Amino acid sequence: MTINSAIQNLIREGKTHQIQSSIQTGSKYGMKTMDMSIVELYKAGLITYENALTYSIDRDMVKRMIEL
Repeated sequence: MTINSAIQNLIREGKTHQIQSSIQTGSKYGMKTMDMSIVELYKAGLITYENALTYSIDRDMVKRMIEL
């Protein structure tokens, strides 16, 4: 996670539950979620599909990202 003004504002305003979506949209700043990293590892052949789902936070999103 890169601390930018959007992340700072979310923390300041106590809206930490929105940080996940801010990270997802902050890929141009090099940010990525744990689930995004898991999908990259799966696509690189470094982990199995089962492990990708086991360790993901949002299994449905990971399934969709893998299918792309």
